[in-house]
Amino acid sequence: MTELRHEDFTEGGRDLVYLAGEHLLSEAHDIVFHHHDGDGWAPYEEGNTAELAQEARELIDRTAEAVKEARRRLAMAERPARLRAIRRQQRERHSRAGADAQEERER
Repeated sequence: MTELRHEDFTEGGRDLVYLAGEHLLSEAHDIVFHHHDGDGWAPYEEGNTAELAQEARELIDRTAEAVKEARRRLAMAERPARLRAIRRQQRERHSRAGADAQEERER
C-alpha cells in the first residue's frame, strides 16, 4: 500500500478526512446521548424482548450507516491523495536512479 503523507492531500481532501471522523463521532455522540444512562444502554422497552431486539437492530443499522458514510468520505479524500503519492514516489525513485547513475559514471 502506498504510504500517504500530509502533502499528498489537498485542502479539500483534508476537510473530507476531518468530516469522516466528525460524522462518525457525531453519530456516536447522538446514540450515546439518547440511549445511554451513564452506566450502560438504556433501552426504551426494557420489559419487551422483541422491542428490545428491534431497538438494538436499529442502533446497529444506524452505526453501520455512519461507518459506511465515514468510509465513503475517507475514500473520496484518499483516492486522489494516493495518486499524488504514487507520482511522488515515482519522482523520488527516478531522482534516486539518476543520482545512482551519476555516481556510477563518476567512479
